[in-house]
Amino acid sequence: RHSMISHLYCLSIVHAVRGLAGIGVAVLFLYYSNPMNVPVERSDLTMSRFHSLEAGDVEAFRVVGIVLVALALIRLGFAVSTLMSLWRARDPLTAGKRTFRFVRRYGLAVAMVDIVDLTLFPVTTACGLYGWLVFRHADTRDFFEGKLASV
Repeated sequence: RHSMISHLYCLSIVHAVRGLAGIGVAVLFLYYSNPMNVPVERSDLTMSRFHSLEAGDVEAFRVVGIVLVALALIRLGFAVSTLMSLWRARDPLTAGKRTFRFVRRYGLAVAMVDIVDLTLFPVTTACGLYGWLVFRHADTRDFFEGKLASV
């Protein structure tokens, strides 16, 4: 019964780190989606690709940045809600409430998004499959559906 709790903690931490990293990458995309932020000097080799931007590239940066922000916020929301439900589950009076059922469904939805997300193929698919296995496990289902009184 306690075996899946450590997996839930691990999955929450992984998604929190992924969410924070996603916001960092999204900020870069959104920063360079503003034409005023594209470097002017050609001496910087790391930014040399920005000198050959085409007309639609700035809009593409903006769209990718917005999508990355949305995914990062979803992952951070998942991590926070899972950690909060694990923390609240220590109290037998709050275990098995509707919030916990929502967190399990939220976790399954995030896992499905990760399975389909091919941005960083091996990492996202592995996280998605791991999340799917954790949230489909009988102990996790019992934990979130309130069949276990406390952790």
